[in-house]
This record gives sequence, C-alpha cells and structure tokens, in this order.
Amino acid sequence: MSTEISVAEMRAAHKRTAPFLHNTPIMSSENINEKVGVPVLFKCEHLQKTGSFKVRGALNSAVLAKELKAKGVVS
Repeated sequence: MSTEISVAEMRAAHKRTAPFLHNTPIMSSENINEKVGVPVLFKCEHLQKTGSFKVRGALNSAVLAKELKAKGVVS
C-alpha cells in the first residue's frame, strides 16, 4: 500500500469535506519572516468549528467510510 497521496486524491478529499468546514485564513508575520530570513505562512486551522486542524482528516475518513459502505466493501 502506497503512502503517497495524489493531487486527485487531495482534490477528492477537499470536495468531500468542504461542505462541513470553514475556509480559514492564511497569515504571515513580518517579525518571524525577518527572524528566519524566509516568508513563513500560517494556516489558521484553529479557527475551525472544532478549534483544531485534525477535523479535516477525521471528517474525510468518516465521509469516505460512509461512501465506501454505501458502495459495499469486500475484503
């Protein structure tokens, strides 16, 4: 089993989870950028309904499991 995720898989996960999530901002800090010498961007996932970035993976797994269950799974 490959652990690599394709762009198509990322887009599919986004499509599955988007209706349930907030669009969170991406911010930058001039102070931090100057200290480290490169631009640093912060994705503010703490502004999600749950206050955590972890909701994306958990929600994707739950929605995906529901879709697979509806199709039927054989192992």
